[in-house]
Amino acid sequence: MPNHFHFLVAFKDKVEVFKNLKLENSNFDDSKTHQFLMKPVSNLLNSYAKAYNKMYGRRGSLFIDYVKRIRIEDENYLLNTFRYIHQNPVNHGFVKEIEDWKYSSYSGYLNLEKFSLVNRNFMMTFFDSQKNFIEFHKIEFNSEFNQTR
Repeated sequence: MPNHFHFLVAFKDKVEVFKNLKLENSNFDDSKTHQFLMKPVSNLLNSYAKAYNKMYGRRGSLFIDYVKRIRIEDENYLLNTFRYIHQNPVNHGFVKEIEDWKYSSYSGYLNLEKFSLVNRNFMMTFFDSQKNFIEFHKIEFNSEFNQTR
């Protein structure tokens, strides 16, 4: 969307991450782990802002100074977040149908022949079929969920 975006990101287990990077995880408490995992997100946003500023001859901040993060601990919250992200462009009036928003990962779950960065296998385990996936996304978003975020 023109004014904000959402990522649903799954991090691997801390022990596995540090093992793959050949780091000792014993030196990392939870706050350091959080900083370590958020650094790539920060780098992405900073790189984008620099490129945008250069392209449009502008200076200064492009984003608000913080990134809102919510840890997802259960399946229900995961699925509600997944649907919320896909319905967001419709709810904000940018498009009439979920599949019309070309910047969404929604089509990545349905068009199996097309390359996608999404982890189709993981999220599709929650649905018996693509038909159920589509029907799930047609369910009106639960406003109570939005208030807890």
